[in-house]
Amino acid sequence: MGTAFCVDRKVWRGDHWKVFKRIQGYEVGEYELNISDEWIDIYLEKSFSASSSGAIAIEVYGAQFLKTVSGSHSAIVGLSMFEVREALQEVGFFDGIL
Repeated sequence: MGTAFCVDRKVWRGDHWKVFKRIQGYEVGEYELNISDEWIDIYLEKSFSASSSGAIAIEVYGAQFLKTVSGSHSAIVGLSMFEVREALQEVGFFDGIL
């Protein structure tokens, strides 16, 4: 699974916005679930997998069936928050805060 993001730092130039700096990223995460046949109905009932991307939930109830993760964990569950925060910091979003 993967997720992409784009962060722009724009500046006002007279009468329009101009992209000053752009950071684009694509992060990948891979996982292995181990759900035996005897548990699958309970997993489907108790996890929110039906409303999840790829119909897989590895958080909350589903976490007990997560065997391995490689790459970006947050790319599996949604937006790659670590990489987005780094991109925002690089374009100066947190200037004056940190």
